[in-house]
Amino acid sequence: YEAAMILKHGSEDVANEDEAFRMFQKAAEQNHSGALYNVAWCLQTGEGAAKDPEGAIVWYRKAAENKHGPSM
Repeated sequence: YEAAMILKHGSEDVANEDEAFRMFQKAAEQNHSGALYNVAWCLQTGEGAAKDPEGAIVWYRKAAENKHGPSM
């Protein structure tokens, strides 16, 4: 999760949204609430993934079920 955050928000020479999305997915599979939220965000915005608003809702709900504040 932390490595994905660096890839997502890092400087231009470090940033890699596609790889960040893949890493968020791996952390989300382990039920990490922040990763669940970030998978949803990527699907909503198209950052690192194809835009999928309906899929984003599914992931936001999973994050909310894990008490992730912004997802609620």
